[in-house]
Amino acid sequence: MARQQQVAAGFALFGGGSIGSTPGKISSIVKYSFSANTVISSGGLSVAKDYASACGNLTVGIFAGGQDTSYIKHLPCDKYTFASNIVSSTTSLNTGTYRQAAAGNASLGIFGGGDPYATQKYTYSNDSVTSLSVALYTAYCAAVRTTSFGLWEGRLS
Repeated sequence: MARQQQVAAGFALFGGGSIGSTPGKISSIVKYSFSANTVISSGGLSVAKDYASACGNLTVGIFAGGQDTSYIKHLPCDKYTFASNIVSSTTSLNTGTYRQAAAGNASLGIFGGGDPYATQKYTYSNDSVTSLSVALYTAYCAAVRTTSFGLWEGRLS
């Protein structure tokens, strides 16, 4: 399973994922520098998990969802602060889900799709999560955003 990615100015974060055999889940976060073409270790998620997703802005990256080594869908979110390179636990998703995707803008991130299907809005300024009535019926999905909207693709599970 590919590691979840979050991009900020000049950097990309990759965190969690799996490395093959069961349980095989990892918690590490690595930071990739586009200009230097280098990767450095940059902390870790609160638990080892895979099938999570991430979004963020120029200040923070939010990793959410996924399943841990006991195959339990993970509710708590991890917040990576770019300025300090510190990972902290923050609020939790309202619905534990995995195989979802995320896209965000400067103010909020949307975690959508997954198993079970759920669409949740994460507001960066106050670390709050709100469930949305918009249904994204897809799993094993990916998302991208423009300045106006986010796009999800995937397969129905």
